[in-house]
Amino acid sequence: MKDRLDTLKEINLPIWLTEVDIVEKDPHKRAISLENVMRVGFSHPSVHGIILWCFWNLKCWRGPYTGLVDGDNFTLTEAGRVYQDLRRQWTTSEVLTASEVFKHEEVFKFRGFHGDYDMFIHLSDGKTIKKSFEVKPGNRELIVKVNIEYN
Repeated sequence: MKDRLDTLKEINLPIWLTEVDIVEKDPHKRAISLENVMRVGFSHPSVHGIILWCFWNLKCWRGPYTGLVDGDNFTLTEAGRVYQDLRRQWTTSEVLTASEVFKHEEVFKFRGFHGDYDMFIHLSDGKTIKKSFEVKPGNRELIVKVNIEYN
């Protein structure tokens, strides 16, 4: 899969993995295959997104061996648990405190994946400042400046 994505990368267009289904009767093999597809897709610099298609085994046009959830109670399958685990790994939700102070600037460092972020700064006077920013694929370091006016 990576080799094919590398070939498609040459045309310099964004790649989306859409309508992704893993049809496999063995639940363990289905989970492993889904994890492989998700990891290769997420890590490839030209892939801009992954859209899974059949999430419920009872209502999938491809049959019962594709779902992330099973039955009327939407019980997670092994593949569903893999999906949830990957989402947790790839979601950045941290509470940071200042690690350095330099000329009235506070520096916060974290490791995050590419994507959109909302940063909330809670001030001592009870106010909160929200700053949105994007981490693009290939960014090694990003500086986000926030102006804070003290009364």
